[in-house]
Amino acid sequence: MPVSERYHYANEKLANAVFLVMSASGTAKDRLLQAALHDVSVLKATDLPDGRFREDFRELIKRILDGAPAGTVDGLYEAAFRHMTEEDVRWILERLHRLAFAMCEFVAGARL
Repeated sequence: MPVSERYHYANEKLANAVFLVMSASGTAKDRLLQAALHDVSVLKATDLPDGRFREDFRELIKRILDGAPAGTVDGLYEAAFRHMTEEDVRWILERLHRLAFAMCEFVAGARL
């Protein structure tokens, strides 16, 4: 079963985000912000397979942006991260890793 190009793109971006979080310098929050800005924010739920993948992605984005003050447009991610707790950071990191791993398995399994 061929895998959609957008699924490959989402897989690449999620894997890049996890790599950045794991390998860049700075605090966990700083690394997560960079991953969110460079890799996660460019994705849409429709870049992922229907069902649980899209639900998990929407939940991830909602949690990332929850801290942004109402009406924020410019610097949305930065504003959200300024108000993010360490508990939020841990939750987001765990979900990002889980989603990236599941997406990698999906894309690899679809190629078999």
